[in-house]
Amino acid sequence: MKTMNAVVDVEHLIARLDIERLFSPTYGDIRELRPLRTVYKGLHLFIQPRADSTTHYSVQLRGSLAKFHNQEQHCFSFLDPYDTLKVLDDLATDLRVNLFETNLNNLEVTATVQVQDAKAIVGNALSYLGVVAKRGRMRTGLLYSDLQASQHRLKLYEPSGGLLRVEIHADKMAYFGNTQPKTLADLALPLFAEPMATKLLNAFGKVIWDCVDLEPDALPLDQGYLLAKGRNPSYWHVNKAKYNRADYSRIRKQRERERPKFDAIVQQNWTAADRPVEVERKIREQLTAYLDIMHTGKYERELNMCVERWQIAGCRKPTLH
Repeated sequence: MKTMNAVVDVEHLIARLDIERLFSPTYGDIRELRPLRTVYKGLHLFIQPRADSTTHYSVQLRGSLAKFHNQEQHCFSFLDPYDTLKVLDDLATDLRVNLFETNLNNLEVTATVQVQDAKAIVGNALSYLGVVAKRGRMRTGLLYSDLQASQHRLKLYEPSGGLLRVEIHADKMAYFGNTQPKTLADLALPLFAEPMATKLLNAFGKVIWDCVDLEPDALPLDQGYLLAKGRNPSYWHVNKAKYNRADYSRIRKQRERERPKFDAIVQQNWTAADRPVEVERKIREQLTAYLDIMHTGKYERELNMCVERWQIAGCRKPTLH
């Protein structure tokens, strides 16, 4: 997540993290405001002098809440809602971040599931919403697929053996719609968690997959012809500007009929252990388990206790949904 203007007790933050400041050698007061930057438990903090003030700073927070929870280490295990609450509780009570007035500027939602051959999933992602998958290698050498859309991008990679990471990066918070989380505190509420989970699951389901090792000549003529055509990602993206209304409607309906057939060819000839449809089921099960916890009485009680602590730390009490 990233927040551009966090509402926080800056003086406490600077003292708590022991951030160096410049002082006047004569009078002992602060000689000048300058940009300060530090990393705390994997969370990057950028403290900048405000342009409209000579005595105040603005604070930007950026980083992974999962990594913060795991003490700066990459964390690819399943985090439950209690882990999210603990991270938010630390931000509010330890760093004195006002969770209810600190707005989110962008957000990344992830799921990590166990698969037997993550490389096959990553390497066979063909396109997403008409965008061709871009492949590359991370610093660790692991392959990833990046699929950029207008307001977000979908990323698939294998963080470690036997795991598949699915990430949605929302470049614009409007991507999450009318129930988008607006503040850090919203990340603890079921009202906002469910739409985000749905977005992630639906995005994975919209990926068009290929079987890169499958030759069209090895299939019946009609299937081989469709496989060859469908491997061109632009085939599935019907540009409305290129056709008159009647032709556009006819071609779009044709593609809608062909898409399930193309998907069936890929799924039936998938040679790796976990087919995309099975990975989608695992993602759904993980997200459902997360949401189920948020609807228990135990979680509600824990959330209410956290809210009380956040008030003591200086946060304004929210209206819980």
